Amino acid sequence: MRLGQLLDNVISNAVKFTPRGGTVSVRTSRSNGSAILEVEDAQAIAQAHGGLIEVASEENAGTTLRVAFPTNN
Repeated sequence: MRLGQLLDNVISNAVKFTPRGGTVSVRTSRSNGSAILEVEDAQAIAQAHGGLIEVASEENAGTTLRVAFPTNN
């Protein structure tokens, strides 16, 4: 089932890239006839490198995860 694979990938990546001692939170809820899954991990990795993480989502169009890091140009 592809949904199971999606959930496994999202949660596994959060756990894999969270530093030792960090926290991964998984929350579920319902809203407007939809099941909602939220996975929150340590954004600290990007921030430790002077970067940032942004997420943009548009209904019926998809989601974009953007990670930006400064360059030494």
